[in-house]
Amino acid sequence: MAVGPASIYDISATRKRFDVDKQIAQLIPDASPFAVFMMRARKKVVDSEKFYWYDEEPAPWWTTFSTATAALAANDTQIVLADVAHISAKDILKITETGEQLFVSAVNRGTNTVTVSRGYGSTNAAAIAQSDTPHYILKLGNAMEENSLAPETRVDQPTERYNVTQEIRTPFNGSLRGEKIALRTSESERKRLRRRKALEHRLELERTMLFGELKDDVAARRRTTRGIMSFVEEGGNVYDFQGNRSITEEEFELVCEMAFQYGSDKKLLVACPRIISQINQISAEKLTTEVGQKTYGVRIQKYLSAHGELNIVVSKTFSHGYDGMGLIVDMGHIYYRPLVGCDTKLDINLQENDRHGWLDEYWTEFGVEVHLPKAHTLIKGVARDEIV
Repeated sequence: MAVGPASIYDISATRKRFDVDKQIAQLIPDASPFAVFMMRARKKVVDSEKFYWYDEEPAPWWTTFSTATAALAANDTQIVLADVAHISAKDILKITETGEQLFVSAVNRGTNTVTVSRGYGSTNAAAIAQSDTPHYILKLGNAMEENSLAPETRVDQPTERYNVTQEIRTPFNGSLRGEKIALRTSESERKRLRRRKALEHRLELERTMLFGELKDDVAARRRTTRGIMSFVEEGGNVYDFQGNRSITEEEFELVCEMAFQYGSDKKLLVACPRIISQINQISAEKLTTEVGQKTYGVRIQKYLSAHGELNIVVSKTFSHGYDGMGLIVDMGHIYYRPLVGCDTKLDINLQENDRHGWLDEYWTEFGVEVHLPKAHTLIKGVARDEIV
């Protein structure tokens, strides 16, 4: 049988510590939906204040000429490329602009130069003119002769990432006399504060999960965790409306095109009320809401894009300086990482022994783990709808 959130408020008066992570996540879930999703679905305990993980991406299969303005004669066999890290001898390349296929006979990694046989297929060699846009080169795969030795091996090391845990404490207190006074709701002041401060604590967790920056202050023995937005900005998937336009259906499809380039085909959009309102106005036929359907108590909508499916929730955390912003996150690649034994607790009666009052406190020590920053997308700069 499920335990209701009220179970965290009726607690005896001795000095004790209670695990309340499940109950605090159930309290008014729509107030901080992202924290609720993380605490309920993406929890993975960590055993150290500093924790590591490793990311691996598929080897890239695109490169370009070294500069956008580079030109190529039809008989050139030495081509300087922007990146040759994943190209080896006997690879087949294709110039997408002309369709010409190339056979790589040698690679000089010091100068990023490949030696090629031109027109190595049914398409003849052709000159490439200078251009203001990149000339893209596609790596198809290698072409090995019969009874050949193995081609050159290229092994990439995974990218090491790390974060630290941050301790967040939300204390509240009162007098013993005040505790004896019943409110009109028949709820003591202490019980009322426990309810209010539980929500306040979770809102602090959500803001930290989203916007925190990494700091390991060894001298002060204090750490601040790196939030998800910082990782997403590192990945470079940022769609900026530049504060001068609202969302149109056509442009929102471009947002989805960017968001679903990497990762899964189902993602979560957590956004300010402005963005949610504009999506509702432009795309009613692509939005579905099942009556009474909630996930972890959070009401969600689904947006069916040609590129993938978005679960949409509104978060008032995106306000003021973060108004006009939202995050599209791949929930399969992020984790809420509470330190072992330090997921949300309620400590009661922390006051001095001779004080005629009481002191309780919620506290959590946690970090976030974000894999594949390119699998997530930041939306920013969405303007308000024009008033007609």
